[in-house]
Amino acid sequence: MGLQRVQVFLTQEQYRRLKGLARQRGTSLSALMRELVAQSLAAEPQPAEVQAQPAWLEVSRAFGERILARRGGQMLSTDAAQWLQEIREERI
Repeated sequence: MGLQRVQVFLTQEQYRRLKGLARQRGTSLSALMRELVAQSLAAEPQPAEVQAQPAWLEVSRAFGERILARRGGQMLSTDAAQWLQEIREERI
């Protein structure tokens, strides 16, 4: 898990309560804050563009399956790099 360093300004009361909660749970203030942020984000609805992505992935997957079915289950055996090189050479 890659972590991003951030600076957060808290009131003295927020800091005192978070520090006490972290001590009570036997964890660091940073770990507690990551946990609380994760819980808060999980409760938020996903933005529309993030929600739409799985639908596009499903459409793409279904399209690929239809193509594969038409080909009798045979994958393309084309080397894409070679194919692009041939197209480039034809243009010259």
